[in-house]
Amino acid sequence: MGMIIHHAIIVTADMADIDPIRSVAAGLGLTVTEAIHSPVNGYATFMVAPDGSKEGWEISNEHDELRAAFREILKRDFARGTQWVEVSYGDDSLSCEADIVESNNTVGNCE
Repeated sequence: MGMIIHHAIIVTADMADIDPIRSVAAGLGLTVTEAIHSPVNGYATFMVAPDGSKEGWEISNEHDELRAAFREILKRDFARGTQWVEVSYGDDSLSCEADIVESNNTVGNCE
């Protein structure tokens, strides 16, 4: 039996661009939230939700591949003006720290 480690992708883009990106994620079979519009500057954000499966289970492996495919599409087709991050968090034993799996922020910490 594996442990549950949640993986989520958070995507932010201009409001005009968010629906096509969200449609790609949903079209791959990923579970996505509605887009949330920022109160200023015309941004919107949605999340690809965790699959909820234990690591090593078939559905977990399938969603690992779907998230990887979505990240590649983000890099290839939506690189300009789109910010995104995949995070992992919340293992069953609480022994692992939350982690950034991958992000398009290659500059580093901005604070």
